[in-house]
Amino acid sequence: MNRAILAFLIVVALAIPASAISDNPISLTIKTEKEITITENGIERTERVPAENIEPGQTLFFTLTYHNNGTVTATNVVFDDPIPEFTSYVENTAYGKSSTITFSVDNGTTFDALAKLKKQGLQDSAQAEDVTHIRWRVESIPPQGKGNLGFQVKVN
Repeated sequence: MNRAILAFLIVVALAIPASAISDNPISLTIKTEKEITITENGIERTERVPAENIEPGQTLFFTLTYHNNGTVTATNVVFDDPIPEFTSYVENTAYGKSSTITFSVDNGTTFDALAKLKKQGLQDSAQAEDVTHIRWRVESIPPQGKGNLGFQVKVN
């Protein structure tokens, strides 16, 4: 899992336009969590905790928090995230306020709405489990602006 997070950070660094890096340094943190059920006094509640000791079948929650540390608005900032190895994207879980979300099923070569993508080498429509990357395009991030992006995966 650590290699997947490192790969994500490298992809994000490469996806941010050079003008955004020089004029608007964008910082990014990523949090990977899983849900656990806690029973106290006969009452069950669900809580998210850091994703350690991951097992097949578990759902992982990725939250990416960006911050424009610059003094001018960053525009058309792109964040690309590869789906971690040995996991599958959970359909309809990608989110990001004021962002356009697209997907890739060909290792990040092309991006579009999932409904418009075809499985690699086939004419069959792509499904959530075929997703290899998610892309968020944030139209603008004002100076000192922050936001969250996220998605879920199922551990295979």
